[in-house]
This record gives sequence, structure tokens and C-alpha cells, in this order.
Amino acid sequence: MQFTYRGTAYQAPIAGIDALETEQTGTFLGRSYKMKQAQVARRQAANALTYRGVRYSR
Repeated sequence: MQFTYRGTAYQAPIAGIDALETEQTGTFLGRSYKMKQAQVARRQAANALTYRGVRYSR
């Protein structure tokens, strides 16, 4: 997608996410649409954390 800010054109990265269509439908401004469920990636738990140079764990 092409954008312009203060006369300078730039290309913005498109952040796409994977989504699965569900059986649910909705209506917005008189038009029907199918809802989608985003897949959330699980974050790995950090075994060793650092705060101001000091290592600790949960």
C-alpha cells in the first residue's frame, strides 16, 4: 500500500495474519459477511529473564 507523509511517499508493510472462516455470519450496514477467527501463536515462556543486567526466573 502506498502512503504519503509531508510530501514523501513510502511503502507500508502489510501485516497479515492467518484467519479461519467460521460458521457465524454478521450484518453491518445492511450487508452480510462471514466472521473469521484469528489464530493466536503461543509465546514461549522465557526461562531466564534479565532486568537491568540481573538475571532471574519466574
